[in-house]
Formats: sequence, structure tokens, C-alpha cells
Amino acid sequence: MKKELREKRKKLAGQIRALADKQESWTDEERQNWKSVNADYDATCEELRKLDAAEEVKTRAAAVDEEMKRSAGDSRIGRNNPGESEQRRERPSEETRAIALQGWMRSQLSLPLRSEHRNALRSVGVNSHARDFRIRMMRSNEYRNFREKRGMTVGTSTAGGSTVPAGFVNNFEAALLEFGGPRVVADVMRTDTGNPMSWPTANDTGNKGVLLTEETTIGSTVNPTTGSKSFGAYKISSTPILISAELLEDSAFNLADWIGQALGERIGRCECDYYTTGTGAAQPQGCVTAATSGVTTASGTAITADEILTLIHSVDPAYRTNASFMMNDSTLLAVRKLKDNNGQYLWQAGLQAGVPDRLFTYPLTVNQSMAAIALSAKAILFGAFPKFKIRDVSSLRLRRLQERYADTDQEGFVAFHRTDSGLLDAGTHPLKFLQMKAS
Repeated sequence: MKKELREKRKKLAGQIRALADKQESWTDEERQNWKSVNADYDATCEELRKLDAAEEVKTRAAAVDEEMKRSAGDSRIGRNNPGESEQRRERPSEETRAIALQGWMRSQLSLPLRSEHRNALRSVGVNSHARDFRIRMMRSNEYRNFREKRGMTVGTSTAGGSTVPAGFVNNFEAALLEFGGPRVVADVMRTDTGNPMSWPTANDTGNKGVLLTEETTIGSTVNPTTGSKSFGAYKISSTPILISAELLEDSAFNLADWIGQALGERIGRCECDYYTTGTGAAQPQGCVTAATSGVTTASGTAITADEILTLIHSVDPAYRTNASFMMNDSTLLAVRKLKDNNGQYLWQAGLQAGVPDRLFTYPLTVNQSMAAIALSAKAILFGAFPKFKIRDVSSLRLRRLQERYADTDQEGFVAFHRTDSGLLDAGTHPLKFLQMKAS
């Protein structure tokens, strides 16, 4: 399946290049074909992305289960009876944890619990009447493997991690990535608590060594310019999710997957906006807000190949090794038609699975929270995105909203997630933006 999709994407990429080559003489039919081919290409890329995501979830779930087995050691989840002093119970299975979560949700709605719910709740040690349900998100190393991204800070586990089906966390994390362009390329840190965290910075680029002659003093001390970046923990709400009694009564319903996906999509959309354009004042700092000017276009409605080259070279070469582009999808559509001075297309399709599209050999990430091409818009970002840090507090809190929706035989559940973001810039500006002309 994936092989056929990759071949189809390669064929569509060739058609796009061929059409773009003669755009000045397009007929109405060719113009319509351009839209159709681009739509097919995007749809094919989306199918490949979903297949890759499904494989990642399966791999991650297996790795999480293996980690749970390794970390279990001699700890005991519970005992069947007081006389069972030395016999350790088996680690609950994924299915048992899923049934326990469903049992907790049913209990919150005052629905009767079946025997499998009660047994599962006892097995994982969950109090079905507790109003808050704390869920440990992935550790940093788990999240790194999940999205195949390096460089994250190790966090520690919190209460509740062993009581939640791994599918819940995996679906939540996958949804965050789907709606979070910055989260895909940023450096994500996971911490156990939300205490303010200071990250020191130093800029020594203005200093260099000197050549000494014999018996010459080393001279006075020259210190680098130092500073720090503080990361907090701002609370993001999913807004209430309504669960009906009928939904929970359906024993075949995969509650963990549905809730995880819904929460991830809601929180992911909100966080992506802040990670992109947040002011940094009483809210996360966005990557667009933190970036500095690289180039301003000559037109307020179009971008040229030379302007993109200027943007690239506005970033210091030290940062260009791991640099990448970020832009809105509509901006990408315009860039797909561009050629450099040698007649070569700037846009290069990622023809291999998991490989992003590229501009001038640099990877490209689509972020729908960025502005499209318009007067004064900051339309393209380029630079070292690992310098953009996202701080997550590892525990996701799921809470019941009692009595609020009783008149419709429903109850609400809302999730809270704490996070912050910001750019580590010691004065050498690792992230630059291309801004459209004001008028």
C-alpha cells in the first residue's frame, strides 16, 4: 500500500513540475488540471502520513508496554486478599486499563458498573469516585522515539500513568503533532512539575583568541555576554467534551482512542496558535513573535526566489546545519511555482516515506497558524527550530463537570494541560522571518 502511494506521489510531483514549467501559457483546462493534481498530491501525502502515524502508534504502544514491564521490578500493584502477602499480581493488560478507564467514566455519570469494570478498576487501583484523573504523558525519551526527533529533556513519571491505556496517550500525542507545526520541529522538554524554569544563554561570538609573542601577558579577562530565558507553565483547557449515557453504555465503543484524539485536537489547535504567534506576556512566546527580520519582499502579494535565498543567508551559517522552513499551506502553494535563476524548481517533493518536502535542500513544515501571503504578513520562517523550546508539564488532568449538563442526560469532561514555549536567542538570532511589503 505504501509503495503504491509513494509511486503515485512521485508521478504527481512530476506532473506538478511539468505544469508549473508552462504556467504563463496555461489554458483553462490546464489551470483546472493544476488544481486537481495539487489536490491529489496533498491527498496522497495525507494518506501516507496517516499510514506512518498508525505504524508509529503501534510501535510506541509496544515500546510503552515493554517499558512498563521493565520498570515494574518487584513493585506490587495490589493484592487479591490480605493473606496474599508475597504473591505479586500480574501487570494489568492494555485491555484491562481501557476497561478501567471506561468504568471510571461510567461511575462519574452514575451509571451501573458491570463486573468487568469493577474487576478492572480493582486491578489497576483506581478509585472510581475520584473527580480528577491524572494521566502521565510520555516521558521525553518516549516522545522522542514517537516522533523520531532528537534532543529532549528527560521527565519523571507521575501518579496515574499505569492506570491509563497507552492508546489514550498515543492518540493524544499524535493529535498534538497533527495540529502543531511548531511542536513537530521544536525541542520539547518534559518536566514533572510546573515550577518556573530558567535556561541560561551565552554569546561569545564577538570574542576570539590572540597570537602571543614570547613572554607576552595574556591580557585582561574577556567574558561572554550572558542571559537567561524563563519558562513557565500556562494552563490550556480542552473545553468540555460531552459524553452521553448511551455512548458509555455501548461496551464496544473504544473510549480511550476517541477521548485521546478529541482532547489532542482541541488542545493542539489552541497550543499551535500560541506556539506560533503568542506574545510571551502572560502566555507562551510564539516562534513568529520571537524571530527577527531576515528580508522584506519587494511586493506585498508575491515572493521571489531571490528573496527566499536572502532569507536563508540572513541566518548565520552556524545555525543552517539543522535549519528548516515553516509556512502556511497557501504560501507553500505559491512557492511550488517558483524557480531559481537556473530554472530549477525550489520545491522538492519528499519522495521517501517520512521525508518532508524541501526548499533549497532544507526541510519544510506546514503551520496553518502562520499568516498567508498578504500585506505586512510574516509569511515564511527559516532557521534553527531546535532553538525554539516547548516546555510540557507531564501530567494531563481529566476532570468531571458534575451536574452541569444533567438536563440533557450528559456530563462534561474537560482536560487541562500546562505548557510554555520560547526561543533561546543569545543575540545571534537563530530564527528569521520573511515579511511581505506593507503596501
